[in-house]
Amino acid sequence: MNKHLLTRMQLSSSLRFIFGFFLWIGIAFTPTTATAQLCPASVTEIAPADACESVVNFTVVQVPLSTLTLTEGFPSGSVFPIGTTEVCFEQNFFGIVTGCCFNVNVLDETPPESVCLNPTLTLNASGQVAVMTTDVFDVATDACGVQPGATLSNSAFFCDDIGDNDVTVQFVDVNGNGGSCISTITVEDDIDPIALCQPITVVLDAAGMGSTTAAAVDNGSSDVCGFTLSLDIMDFTCADVGTPVTVTLTATDPSLNTGTCPAVVTVEDNQAPVLDCAG
Repeated sequence: MNKHLLTRMQLSSSLRFIFGFFLWIGIAFTPTTATAQLCPASVTEIAPADACESVVNFTVVQVPLSTLTLTEGFPSGSVFPIGTTEVCFEQNFFGIVTGCCFNVNVLDETPPESVCLNPTLTLNASGQVAVMTTDVFDVATDACGVQPGATLSNSAFFCDDIGDNDVTVQFVDVNGNGGSCISTITVEDDIDPIALCQPITVVLDAAGMGSTTAAAVDNGSSDVCGFTLSLDIMDFTCADVGTPVTVTLTATDPSLNTGTCPAVVTVEDNQAPVLDCAG
């Protein structure tokens, strides 16, 4: 065969191959196909508990022989902040320029932390006490920060609450995660009852005996949390006639606080003597 003819045939075959290759590339890698292959779906990462950011890795599929350029956001392996960051790439394949974008979502799912305080609070003269947020906790901590303030499950206490009371303290970080701790509030009453007395008269019976009660001596004793009354001397005899007897009235509240007052008891014998004239 003619050498020149063979050369022309080989050249023609090579040109057909090259043309076919680029034709296949043009069909296989249209802008739509290239874009579809380029970007991943949105990427979601949960931030570590001690950080308000996270390292995010993703894969971008590059069309062979193309040039890939990051046009917005950060490359794979970068530190992304909490929230949504848009990442965009542009691909140039022999003059065919395509691009796409996707979202990198970094989530904060770690609740804030705090250790509650356990205060002791004293009722006022009205028998109540209000609890402030600062009474039950100092500060909550969170890598991303905490919103100001806190919510208490109970902030007012009364006589019926004397003793230990558990209160839930709730707080929220800047990304909406809620945290809580339990505060044990000890409520105390250290105010003594007010004891008020009045003088009374006790009349002996035919047997020369007489008695009284704490209620008879009481003249309006009071305590906002309630109280009971007791009297140190309640029974009297002929030996007490003629000399006023001083008794002590004691008012005791549920917290064992006491108030006292003295009262004068006059003992009388109004029984006429019985004469025995026999014999």
